[in-house]
Amino acid sequence: MAMHMLCWAVLMRCLTDETTFCSASLNEEWSSVELYSRYRFAYEATIVGNLAYLFEVLPDGALNDPASLMEAARVKN
Repeated sequence: MAMHMLCWAVLMRCLTDETTFCSASLNEEWSSVELYSRYRFAYEATIVGNLAYLFEVLPDGALNDPASLMEAARVKN
């Protein structure tokens, strides 16, 4: 639930608002532990999807070099 509280506004709200991904099942107010499986599925699917995308667009070995990833992601003025 802590992960949900941290990630909802920056990640999951955009995903549910812009797509149909779990939009009927997820909402910001996760108030019951009984819903754990539902939210676990959504977060695991999101993580796998993001990693699959990164593996596709990044050069080989890039995920093993955090410094170069941070440099590439840095906003240049």
